[in-house]
Amino acid sequence: MKEVIFGVLLSAAPTLTLASGSPSSRLDCTITSNCTQAGKCVDASEAVSFTLTEKDVARHGEGTYEIAYGDLTTEAQNLTPYGPYMWVVGEDEINTMTVLGTTESDTANEFKIFATWSVMGIHVPEFGSVKFLNCEGNF
Repeated sequence: MKEVIFGVLLSAAPTLTLASGSPSSRLDCTITSNCTQAGKCVDASEAVSFTLTEKDVARHGEGTYEIAYGDLTTEAQNLTPYGPYMWVVGEDEINTMTVLGTTESDTANEFKIFATWSVMGIHVPEFGSVKFLNCEGNF
């Protein structure tokens, strides 16, 4: 049953509409821990906000999005209705965001999202990390 609810949530997720008319989702997140590729983790409390705007998206949510966070805006792919979102920064950095679960938020039309954000350095393998995210938004 949880899988069905999660699938329905993701297929209907983008609800905020920008001036351009493209549906968009916002996630306000806190990085709760940051782990190296060797598995060494440190507690964190860093804020990051993501905006995902639909570009070429199929009925169930898989497709191409524009992802924006910090000073970066780039193209991301959502591989299935359940994720993950994948994007490349520069020539050396592959990013993946995978939703681990959701719960209802205290704010109307929003959800709490629990996710991982992995960063892999192609030419600098020791650059890799996994960040654990607690987010809230209309995703």
